[in-house]
Amino acid sequence: MVSQSHHRENQHNVRHPINKLNTRSLSLATAIITGLVYILCILFVAIAPKAAMAFFSRHLQKQFPF
Repeated sequence: MVSQSHHRENQHNVRHPINKLNTRSLSLATAIITGLVYILCILFVAIAPKAAMAFFSRHLQKQFPF
């Protein structure tokens, strides 16, 4: 026999499926974005290594002034 509270919880989940996080979609989107950013950085370093070094060293010096 199913209790009333269990029945109400199941109905609540059916009515509001948008509240559930789809972890598979989230992990796939994160992997795709990470891959694209990685490829962009590699292309930046491969095409213009001096500009890339200047860009990253300038930002690192602002973050970690020694």
